[in-house]
Order: sequence, then C-alpha cells, then structure tokens
Amino acid sequence: MSLERRSIAGPIGPLLVVTVMLLPTACVFRTAPRISTQTGIPPDLSQLWIEPGDLETRDLFHGPGGAERAPDPSVPYQLVAIDDSGYSPGYDVRDPRGVEWSVKLGIEAQPEVVTSRVLWAIGYHQPPTYLLIDWQLTRNKVEKPGAGRFRLESGADKVVADWSWYENPFVSTRPFKGLLVANLILNNWDWKTVHHEDESEDRRRVGAG
Repeated sequence: MSLERRSIAGPIGPLLVVTVMLLPTACVFRTAPRISTQTGIPPDLSQLWIEPGDLETRDLFHGPGGAERAPDPSVPYQLVAIDDSGYSPGYDVRDPRGVEWSVKLGIEAQPEVVTSRVLWAIGYHQPPTYLLIDWQLTRNKVEKPGAGRFRLESGADKVVADWSWYENPFVSTRPFKGLLVANLILNNWDWKTVHHEDESEDRRRVGAG
C-alpha cells in the first residue's frame, strides 16, 4: 500500500507547521488570566474579531485601507511632530492633501506591516498601515529618512483606557485565545499594557496646527 504525499502550497503551509509545533508549548502556561469584572455582560466579539469570509478576495498587499488610501511616495510630507518615545523613532507627518500619518522608522517598520496584514487576514481589526521604502520629509530641508511604516491617523479614534492582556471582556473567548497564539507565532516581544501613542511629553510638535 502506497501513501500519497501532498504538500500545502503557498505561505500557509509553514504557518500551519509552526502553529502545530507551538500548541504544546502554550500548555505550559498554567496560570490563567484574571477575568474581567464585566463577566456578567456578554462581550461584543465583533469589536475584536470578525470571521474573514472574504479572505480569498482580500488585498493582503495593501491591507484594510486598500490601494486608494495608500500614501504617495512621490510627494513631500510635512513634519508635524517628532516621536521620541518607544523603541523606534518616528514622526507625525501631513501629506499635501492634509491627511496625517504616524510614521515609524527602524527595524520594526517592515515586520509591523507584515504582522498587521496577517492579523487582518484572520479576522482581527487593524488600522490602515503601509510601508514606504523611499519618501521625502520636509523639515528645515528635504530629507529621506528611509523605510517607514505609515499608519493612517483617524480623528474618530480616541484612547479611552489602557489595554490589559489580563483583564478585558474577551479573555475567556476563542478569538482572544487565538490572538494570543497568533502573537506567539509572530514572536511579538513588545506586549505592553500601555501600547498606544498619545500626546505625551516625548512627542514634540513642531508643525502648525
């Protein structure tokens, strides 16, 4: 009797192999996270995850923002603020249309965009992010800072509280557990309770409002 060998085509194959290898490792974490005080209220899972029924037609290159919202690498970007906080340096910039972007430089820029695409592909909400390899920053002179992660800034998004991985409405749900596994697979080493960018003292505004 012969066995037929079948391979999984594309990048999904290696991802599944890594997932299977990591699942036993996840079992060693015996301490369960504390449950949120909102356990009496069923959480709205759509705020965290939506089943990606349209995965085959999703534009994984441009992500949730699509090609129409992508930043233009050929136009100059006006410096609004310098971000000195966190591991990677960055800027707040404004394009000629008046759209503001949060730009991250350094070695985190490219993998952050890739990670965002993977999480969005499996159903987790992600802001529009893009990678520009070569772009122009207008400051005292025209500069080329190098590859940067461009995240679209939305005036409708507001920070209302710190996010806790241990106390939130989703801790006992399958989508939240899937998010933990995804972060393990993607080797996220930056799991912070406070993981947002606001108008802190480290963000020095230099542009006109």
